[in-house]
Amino acid sequence: MTGKCPHCKTLLLRVELEDMAVASGPGKTTWNGISYVCPSCRTILGVSIDPVALKTELADEILRALDRR
Repeated sequence: MTGKCPHCKTLLLRVELEDMAVASGPGKTTWNGISYVCPSCRTILGVSIDPVALKTELADEILRALDRR
């Protein structure tokens, strides 16, 4: 591994995930998101929509739609 935190320059052998809301703007729809955080200095390295939450929400929505049939 050669990836280093851009802030503290620590070699990153792992990152930590933190839950956060992701929105497209004020008053807009929000999604469950995650941030990728340096375990040493807590700098946010990236943000994404939480793929596990998205999968769960999509499956629930499909099952609700099928029950309405």
